[in-house]
Amino acid sequence: MKVRFLHITIIILLAALFVSCGSSEAIGMIDQLRADQDQKIAALSTQISADEEKIASIRSEINTLKKQVSALETTLSGLQKEFEFTYNTINEFVSYAGYESSDDFLSLGRDIVGVNQKIDDFNARIAALQDLMKQFIDQ
Repeated sequence: MKVRFLHITIIILLAALFVSCGSSEAIGMIDQLRADQDQKIAALSTQISADEEKIASIRSEINTLKKQVSALETTLSGLQKEFEFTYNTINEFVSYAGYESSDDFLSLGRDIVGVNQKIDDFNARIAALQDLMKQFIDQ
């Protein structure tokens, strides 16, 4: 009986101790901390949602860019084939004219342009000389 009384007394003392520790001030602080944490969690949830939307948008843009790159690569491949065909055709036509490659033909063209420039320069000198001769005669 004394042992039971002792146990009951200890339980009552512990209960009283827990009740005194659980004052309304401590509970108020815990509730305030819980409310603050709930607000932070809500803000983080909103931020996470916004970030997920941005990530989805970026993924969509990446997929669009991948499609555009693929289309450009296909176009580039087609242009390379057309260039090779055109280049080979030009070389074939140039070979009919007796040249070994289109580079030789282009070199001839550059030489012709150079000769024409020299002729124009020569004609300008002759015109200048004629003007000087007229001035000499007129004096």
